[in-house]
Amino acid sequence: MTRHQFAKLTVAMTLILLAAGGLVTSTDSGLSVPDWPLSYGTMFPPMVGGIRYEHTHRLIAALVGLMVGTLAVWTWRADARRWVRWLAGGAFAAVLTQAVLGGLTVLWVLPAPISIAHACLGQLILSGLACVALVTSPAWARVGGWGAGAPLIRRRGLQAMAALFIQLVLGAVIRHTGRFVWAHAAWAVVAIVSLLRLAASLRHAPELPARWRIRASFLAWLVVAQGAIGVVVWRTGAQWAWLSAGHVLIGAVLLAAVCVTAVAAHHATHQAQIS
Repeated sequence: MTRHQFAKLTVAMTLILLAAGGLVTSTDSGLSVPDWPLSYGTMFPPMVGGIRYEHTHRLIAALVGLMVGTLAVWTWRADARRWVRWLAGGAFAAVLTQAVLGGLTVLWVLPAPISIAHACLGQLILSGLACVALVTSPAWARVGGWGAGAPLIRRRGLQAMAALFIQLVLGAVIRHTGRFVWAHAAWAVVAIVSLLRLAASLRHAPELPARWRIRASFLAWLVVAQGAIGVVVWRTGAQWAWLSAGHVLIGAVLLAAVCVTAVAAHHATHQAQIS
C-alpha cells in the first residue's frame, strides 16, 4: 500500500468516525458512558442502549488516532516537503486534541463550548487529512495545468470554505444548545450560493481536467441534497437520528471537498506564476 492509498483509507475511516459521532449526539448518547478513557472501567462494556453508540464511537476514534499517527510518522520520514510534513503532523496533533476534548465532554458533563469545539475540530481534521491525500497523490504534480481559471477558483474556494465553516459552527451550536436556528437557516443561503459559485467556476474552466469538472457536478448535487436534508431535519425537529447524523456528515464532506479544491487551485496558480 502506498502512502497516498493509506491517506485515502484514513480519510474514509475518519468519515465513519464522524458518522458515529453524529449518531452519538443525535441519539443523546453522550453521557451513556460516564467515565473516560475506559467505558465503565473496561474496554468492552455491555453494548446496550446508548452505550453501543458512545463506545463504538470511542473504538473507531482510537483506530483513527492510530492511523493518523502512522500517516504522520510515515510522512515525516518519506516526504521531503516541509509543509506537507507539518500538515500531516498538525493533523495528528489535532486528533490528540480532539481526544482530550471528547474526554472532557464526558468528565465535565457535556459543557456546550467544549462539545461545540469537539464537533468543529472533527470537521477540520477530515479536511486536513483530505488535503494530505491530495498532495501525496501522483496527480498532484499535474495540477498546474488549470489555466487562467485557477485564481478565480482559488478565490471562490476560499470564500466557500469560510462560508461553509461558519455554517458548520452554527450547526454545532444548534445541536448542542438548541440556539440560533434562524441564524443557521439564514446563513445557509450564503453558504449554498458560495458553493454553487465555486461549482460553476469549476464547470466553466476550459483548461481544467475533466475529473475536476465531474467533481463540480458532484459538489452541486451534494449541496442540493444537503439543503433538502436540512429542511427535513428542521421541519421534523430532528426526529430521525440517522438523518441528522447524515446532515452533519455531508457538511463535513462538503468542507473537505472545498478545502481540497482551494488547495489544488492555489497550487495551480503558484505553478502558473513560476512557469
